[in-house]
Amino acid sequence: MTTNNANRQPTMNAIGYNEWGYDNLIHRFFVTWCEVMADKFFYKDRDLINSAALFNYYKTQWSILVENKFVREYGGYISNNIPDSQKIYHGIICEYGNELENYYPASILKDTKQNRDLQFHLN
Repeated sequence: MTTNNANRQPTMNAIGYNEWGYDNLIHRFFVTWCEVMADKFFYKDRDLINSAALFNYYKTQWSILVENKFVREYGGYISNNIPDSQKIYHGIICEYGNELENYYPASILKDTKQNRDLQFHLN
């Protein structure tokens, strides 16, 4: 799930994550975001989780509202390699990730609800 955002690598380095660990972190926040949107707008959470359009939207928002904001606000500290700072930076990233619950793409949510091919069914 690599992106072209120049702030991705400094963010990953600041919290001590490699690519797959960082991608898993983003996906965990995405799943939580989908659950919040499902409750808020009466969708099936699994339909939202399985939507590629929503995941692409979320990754873009993460890049802008988490990575860019983090590097803009803490870039000076990050570049100083302060010892034992990964836990603090991780907390900040998580706080920014939680703030994404305030944003949603109404048009993509509407398309997801109308697209019955995305419906998740248990056998």
